[in-house]
Amino acid sequence: MNRHTNSRIMRGCKAAALGLTLTAFSPMTDSCMAERTAYAEPLRPQENAGAENAQSTRSPSANPFQLNQALRDILTEINPDASNRDNVQKLFDMLHSGGSRAVAINDGEGRPPRTATETLESGGDCTELATLTVALLKELNVPGGVLVVHFNSAPANVYHMIPYVRIGTGNERTIVDLQAGTLGSTGSGTYTQYLDLTYDQSAVMYYEEWGKYFTLHNQRSEAISAYERALECYEPYADVHHNLGVLYADAGDMTHAGTHNRRAAELAPDRYSQDQARTDYNDEMERANQAITERRWEEGIRHLQNILDSGAELSAENRAAITENLAICRASMEIDLANQAIQEERWADCVRHFQNAIDSGGLSTRDRTQATDLMGQCRERQ
Repeated sequence: MNRHTNSRIMRGCKAAALGLTLTAFSPMTDSCMAERTAYAEPLRPQENAGAENAQSTRSPSANPFQLNQALRDILTEINPDASNRDNVQKLFDMLHSGGSRAVAINDGEGRPPRTATETLESGGDCTELATLTVALLKELNVPGGVLVVHFNSAPANVYHMIPYVRIGTGNERTIVDLQAGTLGSTGSGTYTQYLDLTYDQSAVMYYEEWGKYFTLHNQRSEAISAYERALECYEPYADVHHNLGVLYADAGDMTHAGTHNRRAAELAPDRYSQDQARTDYNDEMERANQAITERRWEEGIRHLQNILDSGAELSAENRAAITENLAICRASMEIDLANQAIQEERWADCVRHFQNAIDSGGLSTRDRTQATDLMGQCRERQ
């Protein structure tokens, strides 16, 4: 905040300047990144995450569903004249955990996400197995989509991605989970649905994983680019908007942070209402700073009071600074009004405004003494 000095020379009197210094207070940010849930722990950098993590040669702009020759070879085993049901069953029998060409299941924590071709070669987690499945189902033109779910037996912050197809006579969904033992079942039992995506929209999960990976390794600009790419695939994804809000705020770009915070709160108010509160706080803070810089004290007072009334979870330090600045703005406004009254020789108004400044609590001991002296000089001229 800037230092604001109020000074006028009273006619026939020697008046010292009143120096009023506003206390700095900070924008409100959130260090917590969403990990498929609103209540995930913040991502922490890893010092020794392995060679694959340190310098990944994989591209975050790659098409996760791109087929290579190995994937096309799998499709040659599918009978083009067979029904979708038979082809999906054949595909599942080959690739699931007990199949003839079973894809390895391994943890993706801390490493870059894998495309369909990389997953076929090296295995993958649930999201990567789903990416592989979707790539093949798309090529076969089998109608379906992808669910993002929380298995009831899993920890609260763990979500999974599982494809489904519509191959029954009633167009019902049939789950294609390569971690399961049979087509139509899941590898982890019952679940609660979070998102229902088209095949193409499900690429959002691949780019989201890149965003998490770059965040984990303190590559903020790359993380922002990955999350923005994710939203191109599926815009109404609250977690990605929330994470972008965190990253933009960390970069000092409160305009973009506010845009994504508002959208996260709009999409998932039960989980991200504080995103809206933080945005309201930062907007009001910016307006308050601008008003104070231009000596528009009444507006500054209004915006500072709005911050206190916003419902944002203020730190004790910020709350104290805002309260102190409110008092200083009130004192500054009254002193400006007193100086105007002096110029116009409205001595009674001058006394009233100086008294209001003294009562505001926004003056230092030195300034209060000077205001009291000037008020006495005004009284003598009444």
